[in-house]
Amino acid sequence: MIDTLQRLNIDYHFQEEIEAFLKKQYMESTISNGYREFDLYEVSTRFRLLRQEGYNVPADVFNHFKNKEGRFKSELSTDIKGLMALYEASHLSIKGEDILDQAADYSCLLLDGLMMNLDQRQARLVDSTLRHPYHKNLARFTARNFVSDYKGINGWVDGLQELATMDFKMVQSMNQREILQFSEWWKDMGLANELKFARNQPHKWYMWPMAALANPRFFIKIPREKNEKQKRRKLITMTIPLVKVPITKQTDGFMNL
Repeated sequence: MIDTLQRLNIDYHFQEEIEAFLKKQYMESTISNGYREFDLYEVSTRFRLLRQEGYNVPADVFNHFKNKEGRFKSELSTDIKGLMALYEASHLSIKGEDILDQAADYSCLLLDGLMMNLDQRQARLVDSTLRHPYHKNLARFTARNFVSDYKGINGWVDGLQELATMDFKMVQSMNQREILQFSEWWKDMGLANELKFARNQPHKWYMWPMAALANPRFFIKIPREKNEKQKRRKLITMTIPLVKVPITKQTDGFMNL
């Protein structure tokens, strides 16, 4: 469920619960070494979720999926769900973790070969995983595709999708108001009129901090949260043109020489 919440980009509503659950899972796994009782999908997903939160989960949790020759077991080659999760997990490797490098090559090669034999929906999911792994993407921009791809799978997912749809519309409205405030601030500054050679790109400048600080906690007023998080993104957005415009002006002037 945590994976689904993150992919729908509504995990920030349940942050405290998620942190408590992952902490409990990490403590239990270190005491009992309980990863051996799970399949490839479960181990890969747990590994990724815990590493994303900064837990030092050893990469050798994947060793029991390898045979005596040190290669991943052949029976895994048809486990599409597990291979997708393994590929996602491999993107959280650190230097020297050869097993995760092997996992990336192994899962990518098999998934790429399997796509031609899958139905349209499954092939789209595999292709999306290979092109846009979660750790190297922004859930805010992929949540709508996730809603479409997994619609109707089961009841609790459908319920979360309804929440995600409402959340998306709410955040979209907040983005629109925020960019309007920024555009008005930039217009009132008058720098666009003073610096004739500078590029006037307030929407582009807004996109940088919106992508870097995509978590809605940075701009949605949440109970029990102070306003500092909301101010961070606005301050960064307002700083960009003050730095970017003079540099652009100097560069354009140099190019015109």
